[in-house]
Amino acid sequence: MSLYGTPPENHSAPQPAPTDGAPADATPGPVCSSCGHDALDEGFIEDNGEGSRGNARWIPGPLELGILGGARRMGKQRFQIRAFACRRCRHLDLFVGDVA
Repeated sequence: MSLYGTPPENHSAPQPAPTDGAPADATPGPVCSSCGHDALDEGFIEDNGEGSRGNARWIPGPLELGILGGARRMGKQRFQIRAFACRRCRHLDLFVGDVA
Protein backbone atom coordinates (compact mmCIF):
# COMPACT_ATOMS: atom_id res chain seq x y z
CA MET A 1 0.00 0.00 0.00
CA SER A 2 1.33 3.41 -0.87
CA LEU A 3 1.49 6.54 1.23
CA TYR A 4 -1.66 7.82 -0.49
CA GLY A 5 -3.60 4.54 -0.39
CA THR A 6 -5.13 2.59 -3.24
CA PRO A 7 -8.18 3.30 -5.37
CA PRO A 8 -11.37 2.75 -3.44
CA GLU A 9 -13.09 -0.46 -4.38
CA ASN A 10 -16.32 1.46 -4.81
CA HIS A 11 -16.19 5.27 -4.81
CA SER A 12 -19.91 5.90 -5.24
CA ALA A 13 -22.89 5.48 -2.94
CA PRO A 14 -22.97 2.21 -0.97
CA GLN A 15 -24.35 -0.67 -3.01
CA PRO A 16 -27.11 -3.01 -1.80
CA ALA A 17 -26.21 -6.58 -0.92
CA PRO A 18 -25.76 -8.81 -3.99
CA THR A 19 -28.78 -10.88 -4.94
CA ASP A 20 -27.45 -12.60 -8.06
CA GLY A 21 -25.86 -15.55 -6.27
CA ALA A 22 -22.54 -13.79 -5.68
CA PRO A 23 -20.91 -14.46 -2.30
CA ALA A 24 -21.97 -11.97 0.36
CA ASP A 25 -18.34 -11.01 1.01
CA ALA A 26 -17.56 -10.27 -2.68
CA THR A 27 -16.14 -6.76 -3.02
CA PRO A 28 -17.54 -4.74 -5.92
CA GLY A 29 -15.05 -3.15 -8.32
CA PRO A 30 -14.55 0.56 -8.93
CA VAL A 31 -17.49 2.60 -10.19
CA CYS A 32 -17.33 5.57 -12.58
CA SER A 33 -17.33 8.82 -10.59
CA SER A 34 -19.21 10.56 -13.42
CA CYS A 35 -22.09 8.25 -14.39
CA GLY A 36 -21.96 5.46 -11.77
CA HIS A 37 -21.46 2.65 -14.32
CA ASP A 38 -19.54 -0.31 -12.90
CA ALA A 39 -17.74 -1.50 -16.06
CA LEU A 40 -14.34 0.21 -16.09
CA ASP A 41 -11.25 -0.69 -18.11
CA GLU A 42 -7.87 -0.23 -16.44
CA GLY A 43 -5.14 1.36 -18.55
CA PHE A 44 -2.22 3.76 -18.15
CA ILE A 45 -1.22 7.33 -18.95
CA GLU A 46 1.61 7.43 -21.49
CA ASP A 47 4.48 9.90 -21.30
CA ASN A 48 6.48 9.88 -24.52
CA GLY A 49 8.59 12.97 -23.91
CA GLU A 50 12.33 12.99 -24.51
CA GLY A 51 14.12 10.82 -21.96
CA SER A 52 10.82 9.44 -20.67
CA ARG A 53 10.39 5.89 -19.38
CA GLY A 54 7.01 5.75 -21.13
CA ASN A 55 4.66 6.15 -18.18
CA ALA A 56 3.59 9.29 -16.35
CA ARG A 57 4.03 9.62 -12.59
CA TRP A 58 2.32 11.74 -9.93
CA ILE A 59 4.45 13.92 -7.63
CA PRO A 60 2.82 15.39 -4.50
CA GLY A 61 2.93 19.12 -3.90
CA PRO A 62 2.52 22.20 -6.06
CA LEU A 63 4.47 22.57 -9.32
CA GLU A 64 7.75 24.40 -8.80
CA LEU A 65 9.67 25.48 -11.89
CA GLY A 66 13.45 25.41 -12.08
CA ILE A 67 15.68 28.06 -13.61
CA LEU A 68 15.34 26.50 -17.11
CA GLY A 69 11.55 26.25 -16.87
CA GLY A 70 11.29 22.52 -16.13
CA ALA A 71 9.55 21.02 -13.11
CA ARG A 72 11.69 20.66 -9.98
CA ARG A 73 11.60 16.96 -9.13
CA MET A 74 14.85 16.39 -7.25
CA GLY A 75 14.27 14.66 -3.92
CA LYS A 76 10.51 14.28 -4.44
CA GLN A 77 8.76 10.95 -4.25
CA ARG A 78 7.06 9.70 -7.43
CA PHE A 79 3.97 7.52 -7.59
CA GLN A 80 2.37 5.41 -10.29
CA ILE A 81 -0.93 6.63 -11.73
CA ARG A 82 -3.77 4.09 -11.94
CA ALA A 83 -6.23 4.98 -14.69
CA PHE A 84 -9.73 3.57 -15.29
CA ALA A 85 -11.92 4.46 -18.31
CA CYS A 86 -15.70 4.04 -18.10
CA ARG A 87 -17.14 1.87 -20.88
CA ARG A 88 -20.39 3.87 -20.90
CA CYS A 89 -19.38 7.55 -20.82
CA ARG A 90 -15.58 7.26 -21.44
CA HIS A 91 -14.87 9.34 -18.32
CA LEU A 92 -11.34 8.76 -17.00
CA ASP A 93 -10.77 8.27 -13.26
CA LEU A 94 -7.20 8.54 -11.96
CA PHE A 95 -5.84 7.25 -8.66
CA VAL A 96 -2.44 7.44 -6.97
CA GLY A 97 -0.79 4.02 -7.04
CA ASP A 98 2.37 2.57 -5.54
CA VAL A 99 5.72 4.35 -5.30
CA ALA A 100 7.27 4.41 -8.78
